[in-house]
Amino acid sequence: MKRYAFTSDLEGNFEKWQRLIEDSPDIFYRDSQGIALRDGVEFIYGGDLIDRAPGALRLIKDLLALKKRYSERVTLLAGNRDINKIFFLYYLSPKYLNKAYEEAVEFFINTLSGEEKKASKRVLISKWMLKSFNAPRAFEFRKEELEILQGRSVSEDEVVDSFLEDLREGGALYEYLQEAQVMYSKDGNTFVHGAILDSTLGYVPRLENLETNYQSWILKLNAWYKASIAQLKNVEFMDNYRRSVLADLLIYHGGRSQGRSVIYSRYSDANGNQVLPSQNLRAYLRQEKQKRVIHGHTPVGFLPTIMRDEDLEFVNGDNSENKTYSLIVMDSETIEIRGEKVEDIHSADSLPSEALRYRVGRNERTPLGLKLEQSQDLILAPWSKEKWLALLYRERYQRVYRLIDKKDLAAKDFIECQRSLF
Repeated sequence: MKRYAFTSDLEGNFEKWQRLIEDSPDIFYRDSQGIALRDGVEFIYGGDLIDRAPGALRLIKDLLALKKRYSERVTLLAGNRDINKIFFLYYLSPKYLNKAYEEAVEFFINTLSGEEKKASKRVLISKWMLKSFNAPRAFEFRKEELEILQGRSVSEDEVVDSFLEDLREGGALYEYLQEAQVMYSKDGNTFVHGAILDSTLGYVPRLENLETNYQSWILKLNAWYKASIAQLKNVEFMDNYRRSVLADLLIYHGGRSQGRSVIYSRYSDANGNQVLPSQNLRAYLRQEKQKRVIHGHTPVGFLPTIMRDEDLEFVNGDNSENKTYSLIVMDSETIEIRGEKVEDIHSADSLPSEALRYRVGRNERTPLGLKLEQSQDLILAPWSKEKWLALLYRERYQRVYRLIDKKDLAAKDFIECQRSLF
């Protein structure tokens, strides 16, 4: 039976990636050529390679090697943190550099110490840009990784050079972006970095009308992306990104897309709680014979989330804000979460304690993936024979976990569209 394995948003954490490989011998193994993929398995990486740990260059190298070796069985998706690095070519453009520096002074440089302000304009602009992209330590992480790889001290200007070289033909990120795509759909599973919502459905930049056929939409969106990112090799710097050949991509990939991007949209409310898309969207996906949407992008803590609605599943495999790794493995009838328990569910800094694996079948009657109507807690995982682990965001992205006795739950406790699954 064909299986699909998915992980996303490792964001430079090479150590997590290595643990994932070693703990999944039925998916990956190592041979004389490096990392190998078991027969009958497709692997999908959901995007976001960079920003939160000092391992992005090594992670990209492994993923590209897998793609080269198994071109038909490995799919790489483009994430917003991958695409937004193209802005280095704008902010460090010789014609824009002084203006970018003025903006950096106003919003960033004035907060630095006297010694930090002595860095070159390129360094200060780069640090400011990364901080504005919610990657405040990305510069330091790149410096740390370069020093690991080169075995010597690396200057801050060499770090800037590394980010720029990444975007040139032959650079690690350049090659990843060329191999990547926006969406992938097969056997009723759709893989995407962000989310498919009513506002994103059928939209392709520069296409006059919305595409009404689901598979045609995916093909056209991927074709638009491929044509756009191919232009990167022709761009040395951008004096005005809105007038560059990459303008549509740089607008689409992030917040400037006005909610129309499947890369940047989320299945969450303002606090971070996972929410099902509209009833109309779910009906459309059923009509198109989709079983699952598997994605990343939205931080979910130390375990992936599953949201179920009758025969539909929305699965979030983001790995960005935790010390654990997760891998989602699925076939036509079941989905398995592979992750790690933590020592203390109430501490954001808690370390992994032991492996945790659990699975759920389509239409299986279980609270897993259901949301409590009164408290809005999502039933996240079976924690023990007697307890379920539940998750709720009380403030913006402030996670609160709690354990719930299995015997205390009844169908009436869940939101109405999910009660038949209890």
